[in-house]
Formats: sequence, C-alpha cells, structure tokens
Amino acid sequence: MSFDSQMIHTCVIERDPTSGEDLHGNAPVNQVPELIYTGMCRLVEKTERILTERAGRTAVTVYKLLMPGGTVIQERDRVKSVTFEDGTVLTDAFVIKNAIARRGPVLRHLSLDLERVS
Repeated sequence: MSFDSQMIHTCVIERDPTSGEDLHGNAPVNQVPELIYTGMCRLVEKTERILTERAGRTAVTVYKLLMPGGTVIQERDRVKSVTFEDGTVLTDAFVIKNAIARRGPVLRHLSLDLERVS
C-alpha cells in the first residue's frame, strides 16, 4: 500500500500577507490571506495530555498533518479547513508550528506539527 493511499482528507492552507506589517508584526486589516494549498492530506491526533491545575483539568491534544512531499509550507501558515472522508468539515483554525520532511530514498511526505488557535 502506497503512502499516497493514506491521504484520505482534503485540506486548505492559507498564508497571511507579510507586506505592509506594522512595528508589531500586524498585517493590515484589509489584506486577504493567500491560498497556498488545496489538496489531499491526513490529519492525525498524535497525543493527548491532561494538565492538572488548581482550577481543574485541561486536555491538550497535539495534531499532526501529513502532506505529500514537495508541498511548499512554512511555519505560521494556517490550516483553514480539513474535510474528512465522511464529508465532515473541521473549520477550527490550526497554525503550523513545525514542518519536517520525511525521507526515504526520495522525499516521501511532510509531517506538520499543528497548534489549535482559539
């Protein structure tokens, strides 16, 4: 079974424009994000940790997004939506924190660490 057959989800990734940032790194309000990628991917819940604090317990889930090799992705790009195999659309905003190229004899795929934006 090839790795590409594991790409059962569809995702949309955007990049915020960087031109015209102010001193604090904020983009102007009227600029539209640039569409970077629309295509096959695989969203995986990698780990879940329970943080215990005085106020209670909080579950923190770490997500991975697997993408085909050769896709140009940068840290701070945003995953706008993920469509699952059953047609369910996840519109939670994720930010890409880390991109790792996974190699065999050739570049096989990218493994992206995601952080959920609330």
